[in-house]
Amino acid sequence: MKTQLLLDDLKFCTEKLLELAIESKWDLFELEWQKYNLKFISMPRIDWTELNEQERANFESVLLSIQETHLLLVSTTAAWHAELQSILQNSINSRKILDTYR
Repeated sequence: MKTQLLLDDLKFCTEKLLELAIESKWDLFELEWQKYNLKFISMPRIDWTELNEQERANFESVLLSIQETHLLLVSTTAAWHAELQSILQNSINSRKILDTYR
């Protein structure tokens, strides 16, 4: 039961990341990514042999949904890669200029 709640929470977090990426809210995306990453690494190992058929079906459904959201997230963020790279490069260059002329 605990694992189901954790999976549902991870699914919600993944959907939130996708929503933020679609809306180009990259600062919030970064904050949400940190939450997602903590949830992901704290997920317990799923022992499929200990689950009954209904639990396995539920877990599989949630995991497939997370996978689909990940695929959408990858394609959405890949579309912004060049723009994000440009923004980051401008930020780095600005910081270098500020450091040089202080």
